[in-house]
Amino acid sequence: MDLADAILQPVDAALNWLVIERVLAEWNDPATSDRRYLGTLSSVNGAANFTLAIGYGATTRQLFISLHLPIKLRASTSSKLKHMYYVVPVEALGSKGSQPALFVDVSRTEDVPEQTLPELRKAGLVENGSKRIIRIGFRLKERGYVIMPQGSLSRPPQGTPLRLLQNLRSLSEQAAAFDLYLKYNDYDYVELCRVCENVSKIHLTTPALDVKSLFKGLGAVNVWEQYAMPSETRDKYPTKLHFADRETSPPPQYDRVTPSPSPLVLVPASSLGSSPKQPSVDRPQHGLSVIPETPEAYMPASAQASRKRKATSPLSGGFKAHDHDDQLEDAHSSQQDLYGMSSAPSVGITAGQASPCETPSQRLLQQHENAQPDTVTQNDVDPALFADMVQWLEWAWSALPSAHLHLQAELLALGAAVCNVNAEAFADQRAVCMAKLLFLVTDANRVTGETEDEHPPDFELEVRDVVRWMNQIYRAADIVIARDLMQLAEVAQGAAANDEQRRKAFRTQKAVCVARVCMCFGKAG
Repeated sequence: MDLADAILQPVDAALNWLVIERVLAEWNDPATSDRRYLGTLSSVNGAANFTLAIGYGATTRQLFISLHLPIKLRASTSSKLKHMYYVVPVEALGSKGSQPALFVDVSRTEDVPEQTLPELRKAGLVENGSKRIIRIGFRLKERGYVIMPQGSLSRPPQGTPLRLLQNLRSLSEQAAAFDLYLKYNDYDYVELCRVCENVSKIHLTTPALDVKSLFKGLGAVNVWEQYAMPSETRDKYPTKLHFADRETSPPPQYDRVTPSPSPLVLVPASSLGSSPKQPSVDRPQHGLSVIPETPEAYMPASAQASRKRKATSPLSGGFKAHDHDDQLEDAHSSQQDLYGMSSAPSVGITAGQASPCETPSQRLLQQHENAQPDTVTQNDVDPALFADMVQWLEWAWSALPSAHLHLQAELLALGAAVCNVNAEAFADQRAVCMAKLLFLVTDANRVTGETEDEHPPDFELEVRDVVRWMNQIYRAADIVIARDLMQLAEVAQGAAANDEQRRKAFRTQKAVCVARVCMCFGKAG
């Protein structure tokens, strides 16, 4: 799956891509009352992955939901894919009765309807040993729209390509309610739950799209007639298209531009410091002066190296090359960055590295930016384990706000298990943390479900306490995870004591900071 094609980037929208996963769509055809599906693979369109992409902007409160379907209209290997995007505006979501506009649940594979399970197997979403699957339900009060490239076809599509086009059109124009199935993943499930919660409690908007700039200037909306499919219901469900306001007037033609003649300015040659003219064989006959380039054979090695064009970043020299699948997986994990998975290396300074002009903080920041391959980076961390640790910390603080102070050694060991991607050690150490926490809560005579409304939080005090805690583990830990702490401070400044959403965001970011420290320095814990 090519992530660059799966994402439809809106205009001037800083979105965090939470979910980018292959899905199977299921809906009811109102004309025939039959169940229809989109997302199964075939020999003709084996690479036609039906992909869900959800981007969220926390500061702008924007939500972008799109479904990407690449279609190969010809069976030949040289045929290029046509990329089509079904955009579901957040304004089009609407609850019906007791059903929310957007919901997510987890189903066991044996509980999936009999007619749906074979389609999930053909889509590759249910394999041998799979026990759970995620289902996302959409309820619409108006329809979305499909963005597709314009262009005439040599002959109408047939067979599988035609069926894919018909299913995509039926989904976008006829389905007032549809479900999406995707493989179960703890990270995706947590992301989707938060998206559904934001949709139900926060007023969200859809970012604008510059449709005309897509597909090399051939982007259009619902041009089904160009694919030999007349637009009978094109205007039946009018939807507000979120297009960007861009200047469309082209620049003037070059043949219409008349350059204004400028008078020649004659500058007399100076006689001061003149020398006799020397004949030059290499001098060109025109007015430009050309200096011959020094042959590389006579250049020093350092000069030749400086002239070489660097194809990669200087930071990538020490890293091992990944294959194509690893690059896609790394790009996928970078798009699904809910918890700010930036690199956070463990810092160590040796005697020969310090410069007399550098301060300790400058040296730490420089080493943090020039991270080596053996440090803790995003690619070394299992997002599911990291999300589990963050979620557990959030629950622990709801039971005992000072839990991280009493469980320092246990949390460091838990972070080491996340860093080493050891699920078995993580489960064992989590049990140790939970057992000790339960005894601490019992001794303190606290109630696990106690709400924070009884004690309004002091965010600035909590930031100072967590920084003091991490610096006890390592004296410069706050510099190592400075980016995460800056995000924590931003949430703290904008948080209100009666704003449950902001309070939850602060606790989540605080858990990210603590988990990051435990990952970086957990090996010594």
